[in-house]
Amino acid sequence: EGRRVCGEYTLTEKDVLSARKFSDGVVKNSWPIELWDRSRGTVYKYVPRGDYYEIPFRCLMVKGIRNLLTAGRCISVTHEALGSTRVMGTCMALGEQAGKAAAYHSKNNSYPDNIKEILHSAKK
Repeated sequence: EGRRVCGEYTLTEKDVLSARKFSDGVVKNSWPIELWDRSRGTVYKYVPRGDYYEIPFRCLMVKGIRNLLTAGRCISVTHEALGSTRVMGTCMALGEQAGKAAAYHSKNNSYPDNIKEILHSAKK
């Protein structure tokens, strides 16, 4: 499973399964929660059909350290939420958004309140 940071927000199983959207959501995901159980095998819990949840930027921000971002499998999520966020496509999207945010921060010495709009409108 690996280690994860304690972020400004911790994404939960409830957030994933309720297809929660966030004002600072930077990555959209609909991958199911996939947990492995020795007695039952793989257990899947699905996001509502045709919907998705968002991973908030605060999950990438290490609590108490304003200029440190994480991406990929070590973001701030519970064990259950990690069962959905750990897949390669999501990890790559998290890395891209962390990179864009770091570039913005290096130019402006802060993160904007409207980080969601800034990251989604940034040139690729």
